[in-house]
Amino acid sequence: MSKISLSEQVKTRLRETPLFFSQIVDAFRDSAAYRELLLAWSDIREENILKRDRQGRYYIETV
Repeated sequence: MSKISLSEQVKTRLRETPLFFSQIVDAFRDSAAYRELLLAWSDIREENILKRDRQGRYYIETV
């Protein structure tokens, strides 16, 4: 059974609901080290799929 990568977990969450970065950190605090989360966040940013709403929350559009 393959384990879902941290970046995929974050992307799934951002497809469900817009979140501030601090909320993302809080959501994954118990399951990932901060450095791992930053590396996953960097991977997501490189994909150029992140959007921001009027409140400044991050989200990923679903097609």
